[in-house]
Amino acid sequence: MSLEETRDKLEEAKFFLRYPDEAQNLPQPDTQTSFRYYLSAFLGTAYSVQQAGEQYEKLFVQWFTALSLAKQALWDCLMNNRGHEIHAERTKTVTKEKAMSTPLLSSRDFLAVQSAVGLFVLTL
Repeated sequence: MSLEETRDKLEEAKFFLRYPDEAQNLPQPDTQTSFRYYLSAFLGTAYSVQQAGEQYEKLFVQWFTALSLAKQALWDCLMNNRGHEIHAERTKTVTKEKAMSTPLLSSRDFLAVQSAVGLFVLTL
């Protein structure tokens, strides 16, 4: 896979990630099936990106080691979930809500937290 094809596959993964991120705030009965389908598509395309990255192992290693330890752990968790999703059984999804207080955040920090929470929900 060329670098351009890899970038396209990454954009595809981002596309499929948008729905699960948005669906977490919708009523569960209306979104559960769609959520699973989009999650499965995201995990599949993320795996393709990983495979392409391994073709460019040096670039992948540089990219991966530049990630924070938390993001490295998240990547590993997503790849483990992908393997289980594809080869064993569908990932089980549960909607949970929890109220919590937070200190005042800047808009940038809020978006970072929102993104991280969205990715965390995928790993439950």
